[in-house]
Amino acid sequence: MRIVGDHLAREATARRVPSERDLFGRSAFNRYYYSAFLAVRSVLRRIEPSWSTPTHQSVPVVLKGEVLRRIKTQIQASERTGMITHSQGEQYYRSAAIAATELSNFLTSARETRRLADYEPETRIVDDGKGTH
Repeated sequence: MRIVGDHLAREATARRVPSERDLFGRSAFNRYYYSAFLAVRSVLRRIEPSWSTPTHQSVPVVLKGEVLRRIKTQIQASERTGMITHSQGEQYYRSAAIAATELSNFLTSARETRRLADYEPETRIVDDGKGTH
């Protein structure tokens, strides 16, 4: 999907007609969003097969909920067996929580932008001189 997004983004920036630039930019963003969504879904599927068909809205919830609960359980087990210290466990959990929250927020924001691109064509893409957004 990403190579399609890259192609569409290049096509968008090459277009001189604003309406064409807008259409190609919207399509590029959609491909980028789905590329990110599918990458996260693939990882979730490897962690837990029952997470193989999450909805677009549920992925951020799974990341901040079930994934972090599973990480916490594994950290606690590692602490009990002496593989890591409690301090290390806290540090690992904080890092995981930050990463899960940032990825969750990114996907939530990207999903909303994709919704705008799909359902609100009157909201035009802005060209800031560095590409479209």
